[in-house]
Amino acid sequence: MHFTGHSLGRDKLEQLLRQGRLTKDETNVTYKIMWRIEAEELSLDSSEVVITSTRQEIDEQWLLYDGFDPALEKKLRARIRRNVSYYGRFMPHMVVIPPGMEFNHIVPHDGDMYG
Repeated sequence: MHFTGHSLGRDKLEQLLRQGRLTKDETNVTYKIMWRIEAEELSLDSSEVVITSTRQEIDEQWLLYDGFDPALEKKLRARIRRNVSYYGRFMPHMVVIPPGMEFNHIVPHDGDMYG
């Protein structure tokens, strides 16, 4: 499975608690944040690849999750590349795909109203 998160729950929870307007329980009631975090943990555990927008998302946001350890992910990838046993351990591969589109790859077709 491939997964991409948006506005990750653990990071969102930390931001809301720092604001000090709501307690953790009030935040959970209002945003169902613990359900969201659990769903993200399950998705992380089930995913082969996690697509992120930035390196910051990996280093600072996904790092907050129990199911991801960047150091272990790097070691497992190296063992897999070298075809060495990784003892059945698994960690999803994080891939950064920045948002946006490169328009220089778009070629207008004949008859295009702008071409």
